[in-house]
Amino acid sequence: MKHEAAEPAKECEGWCPVCEGPATFRSAYDWLRDHYRCLACQSLPRERALVATLLAAVPGWDLLRVHEFAPGGSASEFMRTRCPAWMYSHYWPEAERGGLVRGMPNQDLQRLTFDDDSFDVVITQDVFEHVPDPAAALREVARVLVPGGRHVWTVPIHARPVTVVRAEVVDGVLRHLCEPEYHGNPVDANGALVFREWGGDIVDFVLSSSGMVTERVAGTRPELGIEGDFLDVLVSRKA
Repeated sequence: MKHEAAEPAKECEGWCPVCEGPATFRSAYDWLRDHYRCLACQSLPRERALVATLLAAVPGWDLLRVHEFAPGGSASEFMRTRCPAWMYSHYWPEAERGGLVRGMPNQDLQRLTFDDDSFDVVITQDVFEHVPDPAAALREVARVLVPGGRHVWTVPIHARPVTVVRAEVVDGVLRHLCEPEYHGNPVDANGALVFREWGGDIVDFVLSSSGMVTERVAGTRPELGIEGDFLDVLVSRKA
């Protein structure tokens, strides 16, 4: 992924779905996904894409029970301040599931401690490329959603038909199938290992793993500052 300075810096006027008002978007780098920020709320393109999709796909979402796994950034702050029933959790593998770590709830997406039908909406932002067993995690998401509930999520989807598995855990042992790659982690300065580079088969994977039907919302929307790479938003619905 390139992070070279652009000449000149990209700057456009538009409407920010996170600020909910007129905005200026600016980036000094050609990798817009991580640098094209709203000057007011500092949101990134993928955060604006997630919020815009949430508003369109789940009317009245702010009156529902919403749980976000591994929150961070402007989109999470948007949901926290507007939804009284918004909840969140992070994940520390060594800690007790369902307990508190640094005052924050600890949940493993692959083995949640929540009851069935606990939430109307589940949110994950760039989480599922880091989950060792995404099939188990998707089944858990479906389990804790109410019937008709939605999982609204972002994950980098590469322009290839088939997902590439970069690492796996077999009998409790981590195996690297490619050179290890790490992304930023809101609770771990060492970053989060990338287990999968998802491809176009992700929608079928969700269905076969969890029974949830998924809509892939793609495309740029320059007027909302949604430009760059890997900006797909997925909306998976529990039957």
